[in-house]
Amino acid sequence: MTIVGVGLTIIGVALLVLSFILIKPLNKLALVLDDVKKTTSTLPEKVDDSANEANAMLKNVNVTLETVNEQLSTVNPILKMVEDVGLKGQSFTAKWVAKSTQFQTKAIHEELKNAEEKMKQ
Repeated sequence: MTIVGVGLTIIGVALLVLSFILIKPLNKLALVLDDVKKTTSTLPEKVDDSANEANAMLKNVNVTLETVNEQLSTVNPILKMVEDVGLKGQSFTAKWVAKSTQFQTKAIHEELKNAEEKMKQ
């Protein structure tokens, strides 16, 4: 046998030993990949189910929002009337406060005037 033949024989034996060593890890890897395949094969169905549930929930939310908007549209005129009454009351109160302030100012001026007259006498 030549050196090349011996080298090839050594390489062949090394590859044979390496293949026996790698059989067990490769089998485990194959099992893991099979499990991953089984797990991922059901994902499209689960995603479709989740998407359908989400769509149903969004439809319910839309219906609820429409109902709330309708109810608010019936309450809105009442709230507008309450706002108008509040503004009228505020205006009325502001006028009375102005009159009261004017009356108090006039009374103070008269008191000062009377006090000055008394001091002059």
